[in-house]
Amino acid sequence: MTFPKRLFSAVAKLLNGKFKWQVWGFWRGVRSEGRAKMKEEMEMSKRKDVPLLMSAAGWIGGFIGELIPALRECGIPDEEIHAYVKDGGKAPVDKIAKVLTEAIRQAKNIFQIVIGQYKTTEEAVAAGKYDWSNDSINNKNFPYRSRPKGKRKIVLFEFDYDPTSEQVLAEAERQGLARPDYEDALDFGEQHPDIQLEQRPVVFLHEPWQDSGVSRDVVVLLGGSSGRDLDLRSFDDKWLRRCRFAFVRK
Repeated sequence: MTFPKRLFSAVAKLLNGKFKWQVWGFWRGVRSEGRAKMKEEMEMSKRKDVPLLMSAAGWIGGFIGELIPALRECGIPDEEIHAYVKDGGKAPVDKIAKVLTEAIRQAKNIFQIVIGQYKTTEEAVAAGKYDWSNDSINNKNFPYRSRPKGKRKIVLFEFDYDPTSEQVLAEAERQGLARPDYEDALDFGEQHPDIQLEQRPVVFLHEPWQDSGVSRDVVVLLGGSSGRDLDLRSFDDKWLRRCRFAFVRK
């Protein structure tokens, strides 16, 4: 695994913690001139309208203290870390910035759900308190399978074009994500209801259900000014670019 990929892995761990919003200042903070620059900005903040976050330097040391062990856990030796941050080094800051940017964006789209709470699909649908639900989403067509109670992390991602289901699955594999179950859609809809109201469908590309015709359908969460809907859409149709696709972090 290359340094940027290992760095991304380390940063991704931290982004689920208290440093999620401070990661943008890491590289300026770890370098000696960055720390000096931060001190200078603290003095400036006394005279100018500088955001409070920029004047709070204490979190830098804490972030570094968390990041270094995480980097080591990902197999990055101290020598490699030092080569990237030492004065006069040739650290590719632009690449590091892209890695951190991708990590931040992904962290904003990670949601935790509790699984294994219900015995039937009807129970799960009722718990979701939808304004409308497709009658075909029932225990006969989508039996709520027994799963040990626990937690899962759902990752949402999207495209800047209208993708096919195959393209979505390929992107999920590239990101190292697992395919969801339809139960994940029901649990997600109940536990994160506000996400549907952003007028951007959340699509769960589980193994499709074959209806009485030729359509192969998957569960989608829809919403807008009219409320929240639990519905089905064809796996074989193209998806609009405004859709978000839900997969499971392994």
